[in-house]
Amino acid sequence: GYDKFKEIGSLEDLQEAKVIFLCLPTPPKNTKDGIGFASFEEIIKKFKQPKMFVIKSTITPGTTDKFQNKFKKHYFFHNPEFLSGDTAWKDFSKPDAQLIGFTKKSKRFAKDILEILPKARYSAIIPAKETEVNGCVKKILVKQFQ
Repeated sequence: GYDKFKEIGSLEDLQEAKVIFLCLPTPPKNTKDGIGFASFEEIIKKFKQPKMFVIKSTITPGTTDKFQNKFKKHYFFHNPEFLSGDTAWKDFSKPDAQLIGFTKKSKRFAKDILEILPKARYSAIIPAKETEVNGCVKKILVKQFQ
């Protein structure tokens, strides 16, 4: 693992990894683009060999495809987190749903990504734009009913 802000690990530790999960708090604070993509891009640029990047943050529809188009040698996926602050560990380790969003290029590896995540009662492998919308909708619903 690597966390620049908490000074955990290093990017060199991740060079041998095949799959890298990109996570940012939602909503991030003080970011020009509202999501903090500059942090993602800074990390992605450090990898010369092809990697599979799984975006775990709530992002706007079309973001995963934008990364795929910009960083063509890599493979991008979206796996929305359905976490609440009080039950985050339980929500992560025993999720109700596990969605894997793929791009046209990354589709062939989507099942591999799903297999390394905690099992859920419901899982689906669908285009990234659909997981991005589902992630945004779930976030809105959770805020409304808290």
